Amino acid sequence: MKHISFIAIQPRVFWWLVPVLFCFELYSLFPTRIAREPGNYLRGVYHVHSQFSHDATGSLEHIAEAANQAALDFVVVTDHNSLQGHHLRLDKQYGAVDLYVETEASLPMGHAVSFLSHTTAADTPDREIEEKTLRQLIQKIPMAEGTFQVIAHPTNVKRPWERLDLFAKGVEVINLDSVWREQLNTDWGSSFVTLLLYPLNEFVSMLRLLKVNPKNFQIWDNMNSVSKNHVGLLAQDTHENVQLSKNVQVLWPTYRETFKLASNIVFLDRPRADTYDERKRQTYEQIQKGRVAMVFDYLYPFQNSNWTLRCGDKVAHCGEEIPLSDGGCVSEVQTPDGFPYPLNVKLLRNGRETASSNRITEPGTYRVEVWAKIHSRFSLLVDEWIPFTFYNPIYVQ
Repeated sequence: MKHISFIAIQPRVFWWLVPVLFCFELYSLFPTRIAREPGNYLRGVYHVHSQFSHDATGSLEHIAEAANQAALDFVVVTDHNSLQGHHLRLDKQYGAVDLYVETEASLPMGHAVSFLSHTTAADTPDREIEEKTLRQLIQKIPMAEGTFQVIAHPTNVKRPWERLDLFAKGVEVINLDSVWREQLNTDWGSSFVTLLLYPLNEFVSMLRLLKVNPKNFQIWDNMNSVSKNHVGLLAQDTHENVQLSKNVQVLWPTYRETFKLASNIVFLDRPRADTYDERKRQTYEQIQKGRVAMVFDYLYPFQNSNWTLRCGDKVAHCGEEIPLSDGGCVSEVQTPDGFPYPLNVKLLRNGRETASSNRITEPGTYRVEVWAKIHSRFSLLVDEWIPFTFYNPIYVQ
């Protein structure tokens, strides 16, 4: 009788145990909550769409509110073929956030973002944006002194960049909109699980989305192998609107959700400027120099982080050049104190990982990637090397 009773109760234990173990798995990971420490850099997001784009909904005031909630320093709005936000003089400081307005031009070979609001081309009529952007990219005739372009979402499943022989000043190495679209396109089952997990544990759900496309990095590395100082940027590409059909749309992901996932760190060579216009020029100058790191700071704040190359008595930061010394160079990577996960620091030369993570003995284009190993309790929902920081290159001569 005892044996029969044990068999009868075993299924009950199983069905009670499964949800308990699932809860242990699901709630084994939570974001780290610590105060951000200031540094000599600006933290901001780039490539955001507003109501002045045909496929977005948010006002510039709403975007600025979300940026303030995410404790950003700046946000770059890039509406499709439109500078309407600038024409209406809505690009200004909102609280602690500087909101800049640029434009994403639709071109025959793909999309490119034109930075021009800091130049004499700022009042370009919307009808001329595509033509003048194309002219600068192909004929190298600038809209005005100081204007520059960034290739948008080069491997996007809907609208990739089709002229890989045509270089701009920069390229979106990471595009968050492309990330989730690519995952949905390649593994809809996993994407469906990620969606179901979101209301239960947003952190676990987002960790499953934090991926990068190596093809974008290949494009970037190839550009810098041909000519130096093509900056890599992380793009939110947020619309706060997903069009499911002609008449059905979902207001997701929100600006606030994507703003807290990742950002661009723009390192400053001098103290932060005092006025809005001066800060814009300062920010764009540093971006063009490649003084940028791309950070998934949803994992942990970027503070107390840096990468330098030391060659003899000289030191270089990302975006800079440095001569190779007789004794070679040393790569020095500083990561945040108290980072809660194991880290793997990769040193790459001309796009390929080097045998040593800190010794440099030959010239080349060097950059650093920092990855975090994160897994849930039983490694069922999350068990990945997840990207944390990507630095723009240092050029060793």
